[in-house]
Amino acid sequence: YLLMKKDILENYKNILLAYFSVIGLVLIFLIIDASKTNAHLWVVFNNMFQLSILFVGVSIAGLSFTNFRTKELTTSYLTLPATNIEKVASQIILASFGVIISYTIVFYISHFLFIGIGEMFYTIEIGTFNPFDASNIKTIKGLIIAQSVFIAGASYFNKLAVFKTGGTVFIIWLVFFIVSSLLLNSTIENIPSNIGLNIDFGISKSNINISAANIIESKDLWAGSILRIFFTYLLAPIFWTITYFNVKEKEV
Repeated sequence: YLLMKKDILENYKNILLAYFSVIGLVLIFLIIDASKTNAHLWVVFNNMFQLSILFVGVSIAGLSFTNFRTKELTTSYLTLPATNIEKVASQIILASFGVIISYTIVFYISHFLFIGIGEMFYTIEIGTFNPFDASNIKTIKGLIIAQSVFIAGASYFNKLAVFKTGGTVFIIWLVFFIVSSLLLNSTIENIPSNIGLNIDFGISKSNINISAANIIESKDLWAGSILRIFFTYLLAPIFWTITYFNVKEKEV
């Protein structure tokens, strides 16, 4: 509790400034769009919330462990009377869950200002913001996973953690995409033709090819389910664990 209180007192001004800066940009964007396109964007607060919370959430997560930027601050932080688990938990709670809850509240309050301005200058029907919309919940779940990656990066990189983590993630996803595409193309091209060889007992090759395609589709469904479970439930805890070991390594 004391560790989180220390982090809040040290950073709350910068965080609130970031919140209202982003929300101000959202307001300016909506006003400009309203004057050009008959205010279509005034009815999509949920979309604007999703874009802005992704930007804010990832950025702040990438700025975690600010004390690791210099050797002096690192030494001072690591000698605080708290365990490594407490230090990691504090950063995760504040940079991830704390940011999501507080930004949602700030955006919800601010959207009434958006509505008031819209009703003053535009004679159109203006939508409202629902923080519990299914698409918003889905975005927040994805954000927590993304934040776990950037928190781990912030615990590892001493400087420019946001950019270095983002660059690393981009390279990994690019390699994964290329390898997956090559494997998928190879599977689709080879399996039907191989199954169709040396068949001479009255079964048409077209039926065999259809069966092969069904096998591939079944495998893809299983693979997709496994990947979905991995990314949804396991990826964030894995990166939180990596964060812990990064902090422990710095202490050593």
